Amino acid sequence: MALVGIDSVSIAPVYAGMDMAVAVHLPLLECDVVLLEGLCHLTVLRHARVHLIALPLPLVGRDGSLVRAVAVDVDPPEFFPA
Repeated sequence: MALVGIDSVSIAPVYAGMDMAVAVHLPLLECDVVLLEGLCHLTVLRHARVHLIALPLPLVGRDGSLVRAVAVDVDPPEFFPA
């Protein structure tokens, strides 16, 4: 599993319509890539690698949710395994 996090509202260009959104999202989701869109305050992170905690709402019958995303910027960054 992989994760793509972006500070934009969508990984797809929002002005291009729903067909473009599906064309961008679907191939990633089919490859088990988790999309985390709408992140904020990324510039305050000091390191390129952080621990990410993303807590979704407990929705039933859905394939996505809003999350409370928290980045733990650990010092020193060598704490993270390669």
